[in-house]
Amino acid sequence: MKKKLYLLAWVLLVFTCSLSHAFSRWEDDAEIIHYWHFNSLPSGTLTEVEADYSAVGTAVITYPGTGDGYMDRRTHRAEDPVSNLNLLMGQEPDQGAVLRLRNPSDTRELIVAAPSTGFKGISGAYATTRTSNGATEQELYYSTNGGANWTQIGSSYSIPELPDWILRTFDISSDRTANNNENLMFRILFTGENTDNASGNDRLDNFSLHGIPLPELNLPPLVIEIPQLQKAIEEGQALQIELSDLFEDPENDFLSFTASSSRPDFVQTQVFGDILSLTPLRRGDALITVSANDSFNTDVSLQFRVLVYPKAYSFTDSGFSFDAWDAGTPELVYPEHMLFLQSDVNDPDLAYPLEHAYYIEHDDYHANDSGSIGYPYQLTGRSRLNGLGEDGISFINTGRGRDLGGALLALNTVGEEELELGWLGGTLLRNNRVYAIRVQYRIGIEDEFTDLLINDSPVEYLANDDGHSQIFSELPLPAELMGQEYVQLLWKYYHVSGGSGSRAQLRLDDIVVQRPDDGFPPVTDLSIIKEPEGDGILLDWTYSKPVDRFLIYGSDDPYFSPDAENFLAAVDYPQTQYLDPESQDRRFYIVIAERDDSPAKRNSAAKRF
Repeated sequence: MKKKLYLLAWVLLVFTCSLSHAFSRWEDDAEIIHYWHFNSLPSGTLTEVEADYSAVGTAVITYPGTGDGYMDRRTHRAEDPVSNLNLLMGQEPDQGAVLRLRNPSDTRELIVAAPSTGFKGISGAYATTRTSNGATEQELYYSTNGGANWTQIGSSYSIPELPDWILRTFDISSDRTANNNENLMFRILFTGENTDNASGNDRLDNFSLHGIPLPELNLPPLVIEIPQLQKAIEEGQALQIELSDLFEDPENDFLSFTASSSRPDFVQTQVFGDILSLTPLRRGDALITVSANDSFNTDVSLQFRVLVYPKAYSFTDSGFSFDAWDAGTPELVYPEHMLFLQSDVNDPDLAYPLEHAYYIEHDDYHANDSGSIGYPYQLTGRSRLNGLGEDGISFINTGRGRDLGGALLALNTVGEEELELGWLGGTLLRNNRVYAIRVQYRIGIEDEFTDLLINDSPVEYLANDDGHSQIFSELPLPAELMGQEYVQLLWKYYHVSGGSGSRAQLRLDDIVVQRPDDGFPPVTDLSIIKEPEGDGILLDWTYSKPVDRFLIYGSDDPYFSPDAENFLAAVDYPQTQYLDPESQDRRFYIVIAERDDSPAKRNSAAKRF
């Protein structure tokens, strides 16, 4: 009876397209020989793809032939998903990438070199799909003599169109020449319609080969779990992971472990027995590689990512401010107590998490920005976060699978009873697709973000006409955020509406978080310079908070009061200079900061000349 149930499950897997997960064991005594999950593929054109796991030998996928077809990766997007079929070795759904096989495919073939040395009873599976212009059918073959002769497995089969996937399984256990064979290979031919198209592609995911180990074979360790994204705080407490929870050995051999970080200056790795310690040194992220060795086989590795949030700002009388960012700042550098974030999808909406530090792979720079590689704040093409100098930063997306984004600020509010927030949002280019910047917050690093509400409405800036800007000031932070060691504020740039055309480019500037006071801070450093040759008198001053304008008054009387008779001009913020065209030997001035939503709260500074 057990045998019949097993065969029934096999038939369902072959012909059903709607399964979300495949089995992880084929026979009670079968093991994985090779497995490609494709989640660690690099960007760019691929000439060969080595298996992510191999129990023996080296297994490689190639795409030989002629013409313009080639292989590359496609990362997961909600509207263009990876496959969740045949997920093995701790792989999680809706993650990573797939192998993309570009048209024209009629002059190429997919070759899978997969030695079965030390195994018998060979079987396997893979998930496949296509775009609307991809090849509509495939044929599967195998060879036991390194490709000199091929035997077809079954007949040709139809390929569903994205977002659907189909799971194909195969069993060549009846052919004993496939057992213990270092020259075992598989071949997929692309047939049916669309194979000669200049566009379109077929896709492959989660390709696995299985077999029963021969008695004399010692198997390498197995990955049983892959850690999800790990989160830490800059210069904060180290993370610890038990590696015995991630690997197991089929023969219970003793395992030794090693670990490395893609950015050791961001996250430092140390292994103490079977404990991995991760020390967060700098805000940003790093890819961690952990390897296990049983003293008989080559290392078996897994990878996961660590996102390091910035250390928190502790308040002083002046408070926190961010009002400038240099376009020439190099990659992997972020403002103090802040981190710029991006996603791993196109046009992330308000609900989509931002779990990647802003960074652009060097082969993903636009050709026009080839001279700016390594300087992602001065780019002119593709999804990017630009430094605007004294105008802050801007966000714009172009659909690169790594779209922005947000600016995150970390605060320590211990000892604080009240804090106020101010910032400026603006539109550089409205374009077609509507975007907004919304303020959100959370305590710690694990909970979901919550909208900041004022009068029960979210605080956000919505794309407006080109050149428009809006000041948000004296926004009280929620009482629940006071007295906390670690609070995050997030300015989230997100897609609101529109499915075609270019996206809005929005600006963020003049972030201020400070203790409330009874009025504006005074205008400071008011300098007065007499221009040569009677060209007038230049006023220059500084100011620490966003306002709407500055009102300039002048008189010969050192004790004058500002009124309509001595009013000279209004200077729109953020300009902080005014040239009085009248050049006199004796002149006195008053500069007043004014804001439309609070005209009574004003401060001034007078300077005798």
